[in-house]
Amino acid sequence: MDRYNEYEESNKSHGYYKDHDIQEKSNNSLILGIIAIVFTLIPFFKLIGIILGILAIVKGYKYRSENSSALAGWVLGILSLIFSSVSLLFIMFLFGHLFWLSNVFMGPGMMWI
Repeated sequence: MDRYNEYEESNKSHGYYKDHDIQEKSNNSLILGIIAIVFTLIPFFKLIGIILGILAIVKGYKYRSENSSALAGWVLGILSLIFSSVSLLFIMFLFGHLFWLSNVFMGPGMMWI
């Protein structure tokens, strides 16, 4: 039992656990960023892309200067947030104009099906 504790203490003193923790969190950021980009490209899942993009940004922000995968996850999170937001605003703008046109041409009480 003493050898195991000595081995664990030597790993802690060499920074193994700290590096492993940084690598794990930066990989989480990268995975969240990739999944956020995928959900951004799927038409009816933009809101999930926004949420996952925000999570990727938060997870990757702290370690982006220390690890390249954290930086990649952070950038992917920002890109997915921008693309999802812009496409959601465009869809809202498009549907708003369709409802406005239906009220103009069919009258205020008529709704198109």
